[in-house]
Amino acid sequence: MRQREQGSSKVSYLEGWQVIAEANRIFGFDGWQRETIEVRCVSQAERTIGRDQRTGWGVTTPPVSASPSAAPPVQQR
Repeated sequence: MRQREQGSSKVSYLEGWQVIAEANRIFGFDGWQRETIEVRCVSQAERTIGRDQRTGWGVTTPPVSASPSAAPPVQQR
């Protein structure tokens, strides 16, 4: 988990690649699915980005939902 300052407070967040890697570790590759519930721009503003403090644009969007895929049926012999 990382933190960044937004306004006068610190915000905790997870980067997308970290979430994907952790879901793959827990459920296996192709063992989970995600669904975009809503696409809506919550915030858009020019700001400094990264350790170099370069000027860039930040866009914040609502979260998505993720869940394990249905497990294949177990065959009994």
